Amino acid sequence: MMVTRRRAVLAGASALAASPLQAQEGWPVRTVQVLVGLPPGGIVDVLARALQERMARDLGATMVTVSAPGASGFVALQRLVAAPGDGQFLLMSPSDSLTARPIFARSPIHHDQLAIIGNAARSNGFLMVRQDSPWRSLNDLIVAAKQAPGRYTYATPGAGGVPHIMMEELSRLAGIELVHVPYQGAPPSNLAVMRGDVDLVATGVPSQEQRALATYAETRATSRPDAPTFRELGIPLSMSVHFGMVARKEMPPALVSRLQASFRDAAQSEEVRAVIRRFELEPDYLSPAQFGQVLDAERAIFDRTLNALGLIGTG
Repeated sequence: MMVTRRRAVLAGASALAASPLQAQEGWPVRTVQVLVGLPPGGIVDVLARALQERMARDLGATMVTVSAPGASGFVALQRLVAAPGDGQFLLMSPSDSLTARPIFARSPIHHDQLAIIGNAARSNGFLMVRQDSPWRSLNDLIVAAKQAPGRYTYATPGAGGVPHIMMEELSRLAGIELVHVPYQGAPPSNLAVMRGDVDLVATGVPSQEQRALATYAETRATSRPDAPTFRELGIPLSMSVHFGMVARKEMPPALVSRLQASFRDAAQSEEVRAVIRRFELEPDYLSPAQFGQVLDAERAIFDRTLNALGLIGTG
């Protein structure tokens, strides 16, 4: 009788030592890799690390952020889609890498193929110049560009994303011609402006050393309330980039649910929200259903706009 009771106690202790998720799904069997498709040091990389550290503590898992830059985040998306659906790989990504990039590259990948974990933040989206730029307003830029078509250049964190589309639409509506210079992420595109390699940058992750001419977000940013929206200036454009986490849709439902709950808690924690504010983004947790609606709407806009601008397959 004593031996039987001892075995029962040991069995109970063993069950308590493993989390319910690990016991049910056998997860994680290996280190969980959070893929990031933009260069180290940018908001996606830093935000992924902040979320991953918080989630790892909650899940009792070993998680690492893995840089997989290329094609404005599309390389990392391809890597995720090709990976097993066992929970070993997750992807932290700006929304336009999930919606615009597949269209831009004529790829059959669609965000419906993914399990949405959640969204943590959204960008404000600015047109930025150096502090010594002669342009004090968006109208100054438009006037100068009309006088010298094709002379002025603008950087973006990558071709085919929200900043690129906003600038192409601005050029079309304002009747101006600007030259696009894409970079791999926000840090190098911001640096290009500071060095004088380009005249301005359109970005959702601005530099503190730059001056904002306008924001293409839906509302003025709390970090730069003096920057008017495009719509306030009579230009019917607005869009924000969202920053969320996705996984393979083939993952076990119980694992997806646990990851979603852990992500929600991490995204709403003050330590992660502080990171978001540091990059002049807005903390904006969205549930998987809400983030899915954002991706659906964004994809429809990109499908229409990229085709209208003749940008499909050009990058």
